[in-house]
Amino acid sequence: MNYSSLSELSLSIKEKLTKVYHNTIGRFISSLFKKPARILFLGIDNAGKTTLVNKLKYNTNHIYMPTKHAKNTELQIGNLKANILDIGGHKAARIAWNKYVINADGIVFIVDISDHERYREVQQAWSTVLELEKDAPILVLMNKVDTSSHTPQSAELDTAFKERIQSATQITGFGNPGQAVKIVYLSIINEDINKESTPLRSGFSWLGGIINERSKAKDMQ
Repeated sequence: MNYSSLSELSLSIKEKLTKVYHNTIGRFISSLFKKPARILFLGIDNAGKTTLVNKLKYNTNHIYMPTKHAKNTELQIGNLKANILDIGGHKAARIAWNKYVINADGIVFIVDISDHERYREVQQAWSTVLELEKDAPILVLMNKVDTSSHTPQSAELDTAFKERIQSATQITGFGNPGQAVKIVYLSIINEDINKESTPLRSGFSWLGGIINERSKAKDMQ
């Protein structure tokens, strides 16, 4: 194949790498979500929501400026077609959350555990989520564990550490009655979607399983 310019060659390589990535993660996602799912990404600003969206889409490690306005991103990989709403967590944006929470199949709530001074805001945001959505499963990502000299694995084994974080944020493994909640400790920027058995993949496997079970139950009614 001939290329008339270096830019064309670069574009071709990028397209091939993107195809390989989508084929790899697409097979994983396809095994999780049997039907299109509507997932909301929530948390206060600068928690890592946009970073996670781009990690899932491109496996990139870019850090983004805090989101100032609600941004609807459609993520489509394999069988997953989710409307991911990256909503800035600042006070004005939280007021608008109720516009998006209705009919959510699942929620991913992200916390920057390194930002101790804003734990009170995290508590308020978490309380708002539970008030607005009393049914959908919630995957909580306790992000940036590396700032606490932990790996995801060591954080999971450190009971005292987890108790401190959960006490400070008021986020436990319990939501509203009958509502499934799972807490995962990780560093989003250090995650590699292509690897098996990572905290992020484990969390999404759990979320996908809950959503599939609920969808199947609805179909049988």
